[in-house]
Amino acid sequence: MVKFGIIGAGNIAHRFAKSLASHPDGELVAISARNEEKGRAFAKEFSVQAVYPDGAALLEDADVDAVYIALPHGLHAEWSVRAIRAGKAVLCEKPAALSEAEMKRITDAAAEEGVLFMEALKARFVPLYEALKAEVASGRIGKILSVEAQLCRDFHFGDDCRTYHMDPAMGGCVWDMGIYEISYMEDFLHGDPKMTAFFAKKQGEVEVYADAAFTFPDGTTGRLVCAFDRAAPGKITFTGDRGRIIVEEPTHPQKMTIETKDDSEVIEIPHPIDDFYGEIDAFIKCVRENRTEEEKMPLSASIRFARMTDIIKAGLHYTDRSLELLDEQEKQLSFDRFTSCDALSLGNIAAELAKRESRGVSIRIVRESDGMTMFSYAMDDKTPKNEFYIEGKRQVSLMAGHSSLYVHVAHALYGEYEGLYEEAQKYVPTGGAVPIMVNGKRTATLVISGLHEGRDHALAVEAVAVLLKMKVPEFLWWAV
Repeated sequence: MVKFGIIGAGNIAHRFAKSLASHPDGELVAISARNEEKGRAFAKEFSVQAVYPDGAALLEDADVDAVYIALPHGLHAEWSVRAIRAGKAVLCEKPAALSEAEMKRITDAAAEEGVLFMEALKARFVPLYEALKAEVASGRIGKILSVEAQLCRDFHFGDDCRTYHMDPAMGGCVWDMGIYEISYMEDFLHGDPKMTAFFAKKQGEVEVYADAAFTFPDGTTGRLVCAFDRAAPGKITFTGDRGRIIVEEPTHPQKMTIETKDDSEVIEIPHPIDDFYGEIDAFIKCVRENRTEEEKMPLSASIRFARMTDIIKAGLHYTDRSLELLDEQEKQLSFDRFTSCDALSLGNIAAELAKRESRGVSIRIVRESDGMTMFSYAMDDKTPKNEFYIEGKRQVSLMAGHSSLYVHVAHALYGEYEGLYEEAQKYVPTGGAVPIMVNGKRTATLVISGLHEGRDHALAVEAVAVLLKMKVPEFLWWAV
C-alpha cells in the first residue's frame, strides 16, 4: 500500500483524493492546509488520519510514502524540491515549474536523492490517449505534418480578481491551460521549436489569450491557442499527409475522429474510473517498483514543457527591437506614387486576405491631403462601432507620425506619447492604422479594425507588401 499525503486542500486536491479512494494500492493518510477549518473538513470528508497546518510538517510524517502537490503554480517547484529532499516520491500538479531553470532544480534534486518525480499530466494516462498513439504509429493518417491545439474557457476574471490564475508571478492561460497543449506537441513533434508568430491579449500583467505558432527542426509545425477570456471547443488536431485526427476535450479525452480520404471513424473510450485514475495508477506502480521516472511522463518531457513555456512567455514582453522592426516596416512600405486605382487594389487585397480570419473586418483608406475616403469596406458582422475605432486609430497614427501599433509599443516600453495615449488607448492596443508613404511623405492611411490582438496591423502590413510585391520585416510578437 502506497500512503499519500496531499499538500494543498483546494478543488484539485478533492478530485485527486476522490480518485485515489478507488485505487486498491493507494491510501490517503495526511493532508496539509493553511486554513485549519478547511483542512479538518477535508480530513473528515476523506477519512484522513493526520491534518497538518503546513507542508513542512507533513513532510516530517514518516508514515507518508508519496506526496501529491496541489498548490498554486508558483509554489510547485519549491515544494517539489522540499518533498524530494525529504525522501518522498512526488506527483506534482502541472505546471511543475514556471521556467526551465526551475525544472532543472527539480530534476537535479530527484537525481541526487534517487527519488521518483512525475508531473501530473493526466491526459497521457487515459485509454483514449493510448489509442491515439497507436493510430498515429500505424501510419493511418500518414506522416504527421502539424499539431494544432485549442483550449479556451471564459472564466470572467475581472480586474479585481484575486485568484492565483491572475497573479503576475504565476498566472496566465499559458501555464494553466497551454501546458496541456504543449504536452501533446512535446509527445508527437520532435526537437526544440522556434516560435514563428505570437498573438496575445493581456489583462494587467497577465495573458488571458495566447496564440503561438511553432516550427520544429524537421519542418513540422505546431500551434497553441489558449484563453481565459473566451470560450471555444477544446480540441487537438493532428494533420498528416494522408488524413487527420481530431481529439476532443484534450484535458480528459474520451473521443477522437479519424478522417482520411477513404473513410471516417469516431472512436470513443470512456475513463475506467475518472480522468485522474490513470496517472494515479501509473505513479503507484512506479513507487512499488522503486522507479525514479514514469516512461509516459519522463523528466525530459517536463524539461521540454518548461522550455516551450519560456519561449512563449518571452513573447509577452517588447524590446527595443520591437520598435526597430515597426520602423523598418514603415520605411520599406513606400510607394513611388499612390493613386485611387492603387487604393482600390490595396483595399481589395486586404479584404481578400481577411477572408481567412475568424472575425470580420472594416477597412478604410483615407487620402490625407484632404481627408477624402479612397476606399471603404465593412464585412457583414461589423457595426458602426468599428467606424469609431477606425477613425480613432487613424487620428492616433496621424498625431504620432507612425502606425498606431508603434504608439502602443513605444508607450509600453518607455511611456512615450503619455498625453496622447491616455485618450488613444481605447483604440491603440489592436493596432491597425498604417501610413501609406510616397517618397518619404505620408500620402494616405490604411486602417483595419475588427481582428484584435495585433492581427489588424499584421493584415494591413501584409496587404501593402502584397501590392508592392515585396517582403518586409515581420513583427511577430504581439502582447496587447
